[in-house]
Amino acid sequence: PLEQEHIIEAYTFELGKCYEENIRIRQLQNLANVDARLCAEVAKGLGVAAPESTQQLADEEPSPALSQMGGTWPVAGRVVGIVAAETSDQAGLARARDMVLKAGMVPLIIAPTGGKLRGGLVVQRTYLTARSTEFDAIVVAGSAALDDEAAHPAVDSRIILMLAEAFRHSKAIGGWGAAADALAAAGIPPGAPGVLIGDGPAVLDGIARLLTQHRVWERFPVGG
Repeated sequence: PLEQEHIIEAYTFELGKCYEENIRIRQLQNLANVDARLCAEVAKGLGVAAPESTQQLADEEPSPALSQMGGTWPVAGRVVGIVAAETSDQAGLARARDMVLKAGMVPLIIAPTGGKLRGGLVVQRTYLTARSTEFDAIVVAGSAALDDEAAHPAVDSRIILMLAEAFRHSKAIGGWGAAADALAAAGIPPGAPGVLIGDGPAVLDGIARLLTQHRVWERFPVGG
């Protein structure tokens, strides 16, 4: 049921960005010949009437082979965004990067500007260039979400957007130190499924375990 909801939302999202009514109607007719509920729910989201099917619908059994739920998969190659700043714990940041690499994943350090942080680590993305779609998980390293704590006490709006998107897309999120402030600014409730706040980079162990399931499926239950 949860994956069915995702499919409904995906069709509604994509067709909602199509402004040619005839194309929407043709696509809904295709969906009507696949599944009546799928068609009805997408049509409801688009604000149009659901067409009737033009062929006999088969009553198919769900295929476990098509599901991403209930199993685990390797994390090799997954991309972990590590949000950092000059005020971050540089030793902890380096350890976090090493832990991601050791797990066979790809760390991308995100900082206010390009170049290198004071600890010598190279910045791969900036607050301006990074978006949540690049990452399978996001970790906020210490006080990383604060550009300059003295001059800019508020969490950077670009980090708020990135964290909020990742949360909405059921991605694993973690951090330590002032990470809790960044998550709160993004409207992410403490203790939410798949949100891990720890005392240091060891939180990456939990992030890696979450990534074996692709997404945090229980974050948004059906009807929730």
